[in-house]
Amino acid sequence: MPNDHSLWDLAHRRRSVRQVLPVEIPDETIERILEIARWTPSSYNSQPWHIVVVRERLAELWDAIEAAGRQARAGRPVEHFINRLNGYRGAGAVFFVFLDRAVVEEQVRTTSYASAQRVEGWALEALGMLQFAIWLAAVDAGLAASLHHFDSEEEAICRFLEIPYPRFRLMGTMPVGLPAHEVAPPGRRPLEEIASFERWQPPAESTP
Repeated sequence: MPNDHSLWDLAHRRRSVRQVLPVEIPDETIERILEIARWTPSSYNSQPWHIVVVRERLAELWDAIEAAGRQARAGRPVEHFINRLNGYRGAGAVFFVFLDRAVVEEQVRTTSYASAQRVEGWALEALGMLQFAIWLAAVDAGLAASLHHFDSEEEAICRFLEIPYPRFRLMGTMPVGLPAHEVAPPGRRPLEEIASFERWQPPAESTP
């Protein structure tokens, strides 16, 4: 069952976990994650996304991605790619996050006061928030995740998922499972370097 944690706690416990162990993820957990994602804000409530969740065909999925990755890297080293892929093979589910270009193009057509580039930027902002919502929802469920970008394998993944390409563009892949090992807290810049009050304040010079 999902844990009742504060946003503070979830944000501080979130990690990029790239080696996950198998776990059976109940239907209600998947539905809860998707329901949280469904309420992600977007410009004019356009919701320019589609999410595909894979649980039943994971072995075939990773084999298809590996084959596409090897082909894309023909003549180049593949060890890093294969090691990363093997860390994901234990996932209990994989969330694929797609940008729906048809929604974006319609918003470009109907938005007269902003450039197409600006409207597309709004859509990308929404997709970023969507991925973070999925991530925090997974953490809330006691699961681990990371965000990966299979750019060279995008078309092969779309074929595997039978999702129309290039109308849908793969923005992020999130394997979810149990952490294979503990991941140290990521470093963060001091607050005074990333935030100011009332007006911009340059960070104080560090002393040697």
